[in-house]
Formats: sequence, structure tokens, C-alpha cells
Amino acid sequence: MPLVVADTNGDDQTWTKGSSDVNGHAQAPDEDGFQHLPKLQQDILLLHGPRQKYSLEINGQIPELRLDREILIQVFGPSTDYRDVRKAAYQEYLVTTDFNVARLPAKISVNTGAALGVAFVSAVIALGVSLGFNFSNSRNAIPGPDLLKILRGTPHDNIPEDVREECLNSIEDGSRPRSGDFFAIWGGK
Repeated sequence: MPLVVADTNGDDQTWTKGSSDVNGHAQAPDEDGFQHLPKLQQDILLLHGPRQKYSLEINGQIPELRLDREILIQVFGPSTDYRDVRKAAYQEYLVTTDFNVARLPAKISVNTGAALGVAFVSAVIALGVSLGFNFSNSRNAIPGPDLLKILRGTPHDNIPEDVREECLNSIEDGSRPRSGDFFAIWGGK
């Protein structure tokens, strides 16, 4: 049975992911080895806790969907939600919410595209939460949210305890970047 995924690239169309699709585009049937397994299974690299060694689970179960907005995707990279084993670690299939998925253009391979989400989320959290950049004050661009204000307005019990202090107290309001401030982002290829 094909998986129907909402297209999130703005053209308001729905596309069907079947055995001949990759990134929503047709491919030769034998290009995807996962589609040819005798039963749905995956290998999972698990981290059971801090300062423990990873363990490799061979022929692990495919995660089950529990909520209406969850979808199952095939990935070639890490997920950042380590609190839910269905969404976490390095695995071939994982559960995510439909609003966290976008179709990759045909010219971007799945291997390349797999890292884009982690890079984007890392950059937005670093700028919006750790540095306290207020995206709603952006000039010459579509205004975005004030992530730090939203986060600080969230009930504290909704923020996982292991990141709560960092999220809520990473920067004082008076130290947040203001219009005219400059900062450097270092890194790259």
C-alpha cells in the first residue's frame, strides 16, 4: 500500500510515495534495496544512555505510528529526537510529524538531503534560543518568530528536564542581539 505524504513545498499538491518514487520522483525499481526486504525490518544503532556504548540491533522492528500527524519515513541519517526510540538514533525508518517533512528536489540525493533537517534545526536553535536572535525583527525579509519568547512562555514542564535550564536561561534579555549588531558564523566546507 503506498504512503500518501502531504507535499510541503508550497504547491498544495499531494503525491503518493510508492516503490518507484524517490524524493517524490520516479526511479528504477531496483535502486532502493529497502523496498525489496522479505519483511519490514531495519538495523538500528542505539544509544541507551549517556556515556554508554552504542549497540547495533539487527533486524529491528519498524516503528509504529501512534498519533494522527505522524508518518513513517525512510532515512539515511540521524534524527534529533532521542527521547522517543521510534524517532531517535541512526535507523533506516523513523516516525516524524507531517509538518517536519519536505520533498527533496530530484537533483538532491537522499544521502545529501538527510543532513539538511539536522543542520537547519541546529542553526535555528543556536541563533534563536542560545544567542536569542529575534527573527520577528528581521528587515528586508519575511518576519519570523521570537523563538526565545515563545520558549519562555511555554509551561516549563513541557520542556524536557535535561535541556530546560539551557533553553530558558541561555541568555539574558539585555544581552540579546539588537538591530545593528554583527556576529560571525564560523564554519563551512
